[in-house]
Parts: sequence; structure tokens; C-alpha cells
Amino acid sequence: METTNLQMNKRRPKVFIGSSSKGLPVASAIQEGLYDYYEVDVWNQGVFGLMQVNIDALIEAGNDFDYAILILTPDDEVTSNSATTPSPRDNVIFEIGFFLGALGKEKTFIVHDRTANIKIPTDLAGLSFAKFAPVNNGNYTAALGPACNKIKLKIDEIENRQGPIDGVHLLVQSALQLVSKALTAPVDINVSKLRAFIFKKEDSILVCTHFWAPYPVIEVVGDLKFDINPLTVEQVAVVKAANKKRVIGVPVSPLSTEIDGVEGDVDEGLCFVLAAPILGPRGEVWGTVDFDASSEEGANLLRQPMAQNVIFELGKHLYMTLVNQKS
Repeated sequence: METTNLQMNKRRPKVFIGSSSKGLPVASAIQEGLYDYYEVDVWNQGVFGLMQVNIDALIEAGNDFDYAILILTPDDEVTSNSATTPSPRDNVIFEIGFFLGALGKEKTFIVHDRTANIKIPTDLAGLSFAKFAPVNNGNYTAALGPACNKIKLKIDEIENRQGPIDGVHLLVQSALQLVSKALTAPVDINVSKLRAFIFKKEDSILVCTHFWAPYPVIEVVGDLKFDINPLTVEQVAVVKAANKKRVIGVPVSPLSTEIDGVEGDVDEGLCFVLAAPILGPRGEVWGTVDFDASSEEGANLLRQPMAQNVIFELGKHLYMTLVNQKS
């Protein structure tokens, strides 16, 4: 069986980005980080006519867009109990409330500087927040990378729930595309010998249920299995990730069935594995997801800190997709 890139044939989701004037550099960086995947419009790019925000324009935006990202910046100050703290503009808070009503809290995202100590209304608790580190060199694109990754994986999870496309493979492919952008000179994931595997925990065994590769590989679904035992916990990254409940990245020598608890064929050229747990809502281990590489180019990609962040987020989002597909 050959597994190749999944092709999508559906309308790209439309994303609105709102902010104050002070937040426009952040909005532009988020637009740059997401425009390859969605139709993304910032509020000052014709969404509100001649840059005039009014209720009619907001209602129209609520009908036109699928998702909204609102950026909170310390534009004003508010004094409470003799303490003065930075606060966002009232109109941005109003827009958050509007899009919550129009799109729902799952499709409304809030982005803010994690160090700004902005006073955020308590009514916004429970929303999807994405934070970024402050920048001193003006490179907002780099600073907003993790926030864009988090938002993209969430949007893809929602889209996969709603559509007929194989959501698991699409999520994995999207994550690998994000990882490829971690390098100064992004690599082509189709030629970098990268693959992805998903393992489901069944009693004390991890069983392969899905795999993805841009080139022909041996069919492994149901055949590749790892017992969870003291030996595999120490020597097999996917088992260790499940046991430790954290991301594990290790260079490896080719595995073999001589290791007690390994069943199935493993790529002889395997040189690096990056694995993360797939956790349920109460922290229980559903299984693991791993990216592996059989080339030095692919291994260098998986060594990047961005790759660890992406696979960790992927593990969180895969749970709902897998459960909904009754995998």
C-alpha cells in the first residue's frame, strides 16, 4: 500500500484578525503566518470599508468569516482598588464579545503579549488564548510563530471534525508543514524522508493505527506493535513518550525484533524519532504520535525546538479527531 500527500478540495476557511492600531504589527505577523493555509484579512484591509468600524460592518464580518483572532495590546490604563494596570481598547473587547456570539468561543482566539500584564475581563475565561514573547528587534513574525502554530492546529482540528476528509492524515500533514518552516531554509517534506505514525494504547501494548508518508512504505497498520515493558520504555521513543507523558526526541540506531516487545518491520535507515503522547481530557494516555526520519535532512528538521512544540500541540488535537472517527 502506498501512502501519499492527501489533497484537499474544499473552500479555505476565512479568518478575521482584529486589533487596535497599536496591535497592527502583531496582526500582520499572524496574517503572514497563516496566509498559506487560510484566507486571512486584517481589520484595516477593507473589512470595515474606510477603516470605520460600525455594528453593520461587524455583523457582515460575522457572516463572512469562519474564525476570528483578536489581539489585545496595552493601549489604555484602568485603575481598580488603587492599582493601575494596562488594558486593551474597549472596541477590541466589544469585538471579542461580538464574535463570541457570532462564531462561538471555539472559533474565537485571543492573542496577547505574555509579559504585558494586561487586565483581561474575567468574562473571557475559558477562551482560546495564544501568547507570544516580546520582541526587541521588531521580528514579530518569529515571535508569533508558536501562537500561529497553536491556532492553526486548532482550526484544522475543527475543520476535520466538520468535513469528510481524513482528519488524522490532514492534521499530521499540516503539522509537518509547520515543522518544515522552522528552518531558515525550509526543506521539502516530500523528499526529506519524514514519516508519521499514530499508536493507540491497548492494554499494555501500543498498536499502529495510522501512518503517513510522502513516499511508498511498507503497510504497518495493525502490524507494528510495541509492548510497554521496562526495556521498551528505555529504548523505544514512542513507548517512552507514553510512559513519561512528554515529548521525546532521540537519535536512534535501527530497531529490530530482537528487542523484547517489538513486533513488526522497522525502517532500516531510521536515524531520528520525535514522539509525543496523545492525552485524553483527564490526562489519560490514549496513545502516541511520532515523526521519524531516515535522512540527515529530516533528522535536522526534527531536532528543531519548533518541531517539539508542534508535535506536542498535535498530540493534544489528535485525541478529539481520533475519538470522533472511532479509530
